[in-house]
Amino acid sequence: MPRGKWPIPSCAPCKPRWHVAAGLFGVLWLLLSASAVLADEQNDRRVLMGLKLFPALVAADQDLEQKRTEEGQLPIVLLYREDAVAASNAARRLATQRIKNLPLQITTLPYARLAALNSKPPAALFLVEWSPDELAKVVRFGIAHQRIVFSPFKGDVSAGASAGIFISDRMLPLLNLKTLDAAGIRLHPFLLDVAKTHE
Repeated sequence: MPRGKWPIPSCAPCKPRWHVAAGLFGVLWLLLSASAVLADEQNDRRVLMGLKLFPALVAADQDLEQKRTEEGQLPIVLLYREDAVAASNAARRLATQRIKNLPLQITTLPYARLAALNSKPPAALFLVEWSPDELAKVVRFGIAHQRIVFSPFKGDVSAGASAGIFISDRMLPLLNLKTLDAAGIRLHPFLLDVAKTHE
């Protein structure tokens, strides 16, 4: 053997294994990507459905008149994590509605700026973008200021949001009675009669 040269080991059986592993990785990546897209689409649908139910639920707040601005508007805040465009689209949809014949003053705000609302809390908050890490902070805000925190996302009401949606053969309000009681929010009995509740 010439000096300085070493034989290069051959691993013919390794090549098929590598191709199989690469193929499996590709399939796994596609499945994960498809799952993420499906989850996003489901969340988008829940937001749209929640926007339809939200006005009626806010209207059921028996102390709503006290939560108007001096100009007689009803301030509503839509919270998002990163997707400001989705929040703006939701705001446009909500702006076509009135709650108890009151004009709405709608603001979109990232979760990171929630503390800016402490001096002038809105009448209610709607979560446009799912953010489980931020939920507890928003729930505490709602309790402290006696405001409804509405989340259309699955699992958020059981995790503390005061209201959301329940979907089976039809859509119903979903209420967290413990959070509503802690916030001192009084809802009209008719809503309690038709809603699903989480104790």
